[in-house]
Amino acid sequence: MWAMAGVVATVMADSEPSPQDTNDIRILTVAQAEELAKLPGAIFLNGLTTLTPDAADALAEHEGGLSLATCEAL
Repeated sequence: MWAMAGVVATVMADSEPSPQDTNDIRILTVAQAEELAKLPGAIFLNGLTTLTPDAADALAEHEGGLSLATCEAL
């Protein structure tokens, strides 16, 4: 649990502004997507409206669930 919290905190520290959870991330870099893909369980990125192909490729490595409910374009 602590390891997951550390990865999420690292990813979100690079976001502007710093969100409190992954649903608040509005822009996702490839480096952030790579870090999130390492997390166990489901990842909820319901704040994203777009996702670059490279970030999508990085997230595709994730072995758990992935929610992109508001993503309109890849």
